[in-house]
Amino acid sequence: GTIKIHDVVFDGSYTTISDKLVSVERKDTEAVKSLVVLDDDRIVTGTEDGSLTVWRVEENTIEEVVVKKKAHKDNYYCDIINMLCVLGDGCIVSGNACGILKKWRVGESAIEEEAVKHEKSLRCLCALDDVRFVSGNMSSIKVWRVGESTIEEMAVKQFAHGKEVNC
Repeated sequence: GTIKIHDVVFDGSYTTISDKLVSVERKDTEAVKSLVVLDDDRIVTGTEDGSLTVWRVEENTIEEVVVKKKAHKDNYYCDIINMLCVLGDGCIVSGNACGILKKWRVGESAIEEEAVKHEKSLRCLCALDDVRFVSGNMSSIKVWRVGESTIEEMAVKQFAHGKEVNC
């Protein structure tokens, strides 16, 4: 997959986007399907083959820090990590179209799985705060709370319209 980073400048009335400042292309990896930015100049990508990769972004460089191969290798058709959200304290939540939610602790040299939850097909994830996030699927939105080794459902809103829910 390819990652490109651009500088976005807003001066109060006008916004510009630079040509790419940094780019990395790896021919040995699958397409990047999701990306989140951590608070400490690192980004995490989720790929088509179910892997999570942590990258350190420094001026004019992107360096691979750690890879968790096949992080979502739960089912052949469910490999793709197509959504990520950042919670507090170095935690992220990943999800895929088959409804598998996973909480991860992202360290300097490792990505450790801390919790797994199976749900209906997921369409989106959105962090609310350090310990809560929202997921959406074809018929509902749910609020979740993460603990040390759990992902617990807090609230559900069902919809009868049958349209896709996006966070």
